[in-house]
Amino acid sequence: MVNQLRKLSEICGWTIMEQDAGSSKNSMYLIRKGKSDKGRLIVFAEVTEEKLSPALMTALSGIVCLVDPLQVEALRNELGTTDIVLPPLNGTEPHRLLLKLGRACPAVPLAVAVSKLDALACPDINYTGRWRLKTTERLVCRDSSYRGSLDQEEMETVSCEMESWVAAADVNIMEACKAFTRKLFFGISTKEPALRVEDPLLWILS
Repeated sequence: MVNQLRKLSEICGWTIMEQDAGSSKNSMYLIRKGKSDKGRLIVFAEVTEEKLSPALMTALSGIVCLVDPLQVEALRNELGTTDIVLPPLNGTEPHRLLLKLGRACPAVPLAVAVSKLDALACPDINYTGRWRLKTTERLVCRDSSYRGSLDQEEMETVSCEMESWVAAADVNIMEACKAFTRKLFFGISTKEPALRVEDPLLWILS
């Protein structure tokens, strides 16, 4: 994800500076669009909710919450009988982080980015059609039609597709997202060739 941020900054001519996020599992960057721009602070929040201080959260211009499908309980239950290695949870479910962020900074734009699109669309993984994203039917499974600029109509279509997936998969995530006044849902894949990883960034920075 961070590599894609750097590529996007090169395309758009932005300046990015890594900041101290207080945790090795969270990445935070100050992004400036020009010399006179004060910059926007964006955090990539993953599985940990530790060390996200109130001062840090109120300074944010945007949050990209990365949701690993293998952390979603319903999907984990279905894959429990397969050979897929499931990561341990230990209290790291995505909705826990979202609840804390929603209490601290509900007005900050939230991008809920479901990762591993490649796995969700893979016909070789043995799970039911309820979770599978059919590449012929879903816009999110195709590369974006824009580069370095925002296509609002396409992004809203993608958000509706991924919101319906999240709503079916984990009601706790949907409940936690209600606290945010501005939010969109995204699907990304960092597996080469990367797919739609720039979408949440373009939306937050637009």
